[in-house]
Amino acid sequence: MRRLISGAGLIAGGSLIGQAVSAGALILLARVYSPAAFGEFSLVIAIAAVISIIASLRLEAAIPLPSGEDDALQLARVALQADAIVGLVGGAVWGVAAQSEFIWGARVGQAALAAAFMAAVQVLNQVAIRRKRFTVIAVRNMILPVVMVLMQGIFLLTPASPLGLYLGYLASYILVFAWMFRDSQVDLNVNIGALDMLREYRHFPRDLGPAGLLNSLGQQLPLLIMSGYFSREVAGWFGLTQRALAMPVALVGTAIAQVYLARASECLRDDPRGLRRLFSDTSRRLIAFGVAVGVLVGTCSPWAFPLLLGDPWSEAGVYAAIWAPALTAQVVGASLSQTLIVLRKTRTQLAWDASRVGLLIAVAFGIRFGLTPRVGLVCLSGTLVFMYGVLWLINARAVRELPDRAEGLTPGPPGGHSVP
Repeated sequence: MRRLISGAGLIAGGSLIGQAVSAGALILLARVYSPAAFGEFSLVIAIAAVISIIASLRLEAAIPLPSGEDDALQLARVALQADAIVGLVGGAVWGVAAQSEFIWGARVGQAALAAAFMAAVQVLNQVAIRRKRFTVIAVRNMILPVVMVLMQGIFLLTPASPLGLYLGYLASYILVFAWMFRDSQVDLNVNIGALDMLREYRHFPRDLGPAGLLNSLGQQLPLLIMSGYFSREVAGWFGLTQRALAMPVALVGTAIAQVYLARASECLRDDPRGLRRLFSDTSRRLIAFGVAVGVLVGTCSPWAFPLLLGDPWSEAGVYAAIWAPALTAQVVGASLSQTLIVLRKTRTQLAWDASRVGLLIAVAFGIRFGLTPRVGLVCLSGTLVFMYGVLWLINARAVRELPDRAEGLTPGPPGGHSVP
């Protein structure tokens, strides 16, 4: 237990340093790059985030499970080989599209190439988790944003374009991957055992693939919608808003979600009534935190953004005030959605993810009929507040329906939503 607490503290410390560096870097980048350049970059990275979820065939989630080290390394090997295929295809598409000046082809190719390295780093992170190499994870959380800032600074030697932002982002993941790959002792040799491993763990891509894709798509759809209907400047303002607001909230939300998951699993085994109290107490704390953050962002961001980032980003401050309710609702809903995973109600979670995507797409059809960016953002923010309110109610009902005794109740596997 002491080693677990020490490891968690180490990882949290590395994440805190990384978040602080990211916040400082965001201020510097906003002073150099235009909103249009940041909008193009944000669009590519949003697509990459969706692709990265399935690039490894979701086999990274299985790496901690095998009892034998050889089987775990085989899983990592197969996952990295899948990432390599995605990266090679992405690079080829980017090259061909660039020659033919097919803009969307180039964007998708860039996104696939970045997604391959994003997913590969996550695979190696799972290997480190299995081996309890918490120092490696902490260092990764700390150095990734630092390396990203340095790489994007290097590519400022060229004109401040979206390509400079993208190349710096890609280079940082490549360098971190190379460092973690050397530490992992995983090789990429192709062997017959890969097919056996795919057959044995085929339910991971089959079951977790669609769920992860829907969850990631639901998180990225607002940016994709704003990019599709409005200018690159609008996409840049909104992309920076999401990135700025997510930094401090994600750190707190993720910590609370991890603690809640551990305690909820324990309560389900020993005292279901305790899970009801835990859900209620955690809800009150999260709602109080969310309201405080929402009020702070809503009142301060319209003048803080132009002060810190410059006048070209003043509209982003307004967007931040509009988006604050959605972000705080996501922190509450996503953190407590671990309840459905613990109670093995994964189909309910999947249905909610599908409903969120469907409703966002429906709102997108409405936005296209002449709405301004601000009104469109209000619609998207309100939609997410509604959906995360529904998610909270679903979790609350699941907790209320628990029996008073723990007989026959076993917690489900770790999982759930990621906090922004």
